[in-house]
Amino acid sequence: MAQANVALGMPALPRGDPDRYALMVLNSLLGRGMSSRLFREVRERRGLAYSIGSAVSRHSDTGMLAISAGVSPENVREAVQVITTELEKLAQERVGDEELTKARDYTVGSFRLSLETPMALGQRAGENLLTLGEIEPIESVVEKLRAVETDDISRVARRILRRERVALSVVGPDVEEEELEEMVGAG
Repeated sequence: MAQANVALGMPALPRGDPDRYALMVLNSLLGRGMSSRLFREVRERRGLAYSIGSAVSRHSDTGMLAISAGVSPENVREAVQVITTELEKLAQERVGDEELTKARDYTVGSFRLSLETPMALGQRAGENLLTLGEIEPIESVVEKLRAVETDDISRVARRILRRERVALSVVGPDVEEEELEEMVGAG
């Protein structure tokens, strides 16, 4: 069975940005886990993707939000349209209290689970020292994640989720460059 791999990326926040906690929760809302917006809309409701998710990478001076999906070639256009629509909705509409609470809880749980090994703790400490100049206490991060509110999500979404900042790549059969540019509004 043929498959196309779709990747959308956009600049995000560096490691030390004060909005990084809101971005972590926003990422959970968008594409982490089976209750995320992208999973529910693209995979469950519409059946357009075999897999879909989002991830954030943060560095000392920049960051990236990436979305990846595995789709059948005939669903590429519709999948990209649904993904970009979900990005726009997240940037324009307020997140409900229940959805925000679930996303915060998921983010805190994932954060804690990611630090269960000595190697993970050491890597986190090293990254913190290199990029922040100090080791941010784990409980401080948890408190800041739990303090993220709807207004924080809206502010960060408007800051990052802008169509003109999206880069799109598709690897698979029968995909034309002009069609890709049109999908994200670059054409």
